[in-house]
Amino acid sequence: TEFFFDMMNHGVISTPVGVSDSHGHTAGNLGLNVTFVHAQTNTATNFTPDVLRAAFANHATIASYGAFIESSILPGSELTGVSAITFRVLTPSWIEVNALNLMQNGEVIETFSGDAIVTGVTTQLNPEADSWFSIEATGDTPMRPLSEDTPWALTSPILIDVDGDGWSAPMGALEID
Repeated sequence: TEFFFDMMNHGVISTPVGVSDSHGHTAGNLGLNVTFVHAQTNTATNFTPDVLRAAFANHATIASYGAFIESSILPGSELTGVSAITFRVLTPSWIEVNALNLMQNGEVIETFSGDAIVTGVTTQLNPEADSWFSIEATGDTPMRPLSEDTPWALTSPILIDVDGDGWSAPMGALEID
């Protein structure tokens, strides 16, 4: 995640994905490594390669290892000014998430725990300068019986353009010699 955060801070906007491949018929972590995609349709017959491409181009994803983050602002959105956001985590009964971290420019600015992570948290995205925000879900209990690993998820960044003149990266554009 550090590389992804650094690239975002330098204006290289990419779409986070969870890997869900397997190198054998009994390998991999089926159902754990996933990318949730907001595809602007809930009908299977309307789900086309073009719809999928558009969702990835719009950065409308959540990279996940067992958890899903529901948010009132679509991941990948670009907004102007202050915005209220409500979010929570959804998991099957055998996955326990202990914290929801609100991140600004790759740094945790607020951590929520307890019932709030399941019932929902509402807070303000109110940066002083153009910024990006993501929500991260973490857990410290293994996802038994399917895995000894712990759960994690990260939303695509939400860009906040403070003054409406176009979003600018917090650390300036990446310069390549």
